[in-house]
Amino acid sequence: MTPILWCSLAALAIAAISALVRVLRPGSLTDRVLGLDFFVTVVATGLVVAAVVRGTVAFVPIVVVVALLAFIATASVARFIERRGA
Repeated sequence: MTPILWCSLAALAIAAISALVRVLRPGSLTDRVLGLDFFVTVVATGLVVAAVVRGTVAFVPIVVVVALLAFIATASVARFIERRGA
């Protein structure tokens, strides 16, 4: 594994930790949704890096499904927040 992939994994780990801190820290629903969306994005990116490390494209459909579900969930919660007026 090249040093670039190691640096990518380290940056993704730091990003995942910061996203989890944002989700777990007391705050508004909007803050938690943004943190969770960011965490899912980091996980999807981690799967892409794992695919590069393994030299396979087997993770690509999983990444597409995860990204699609994250988008639908974030849009649904945003619509809920908008209707609630928070």
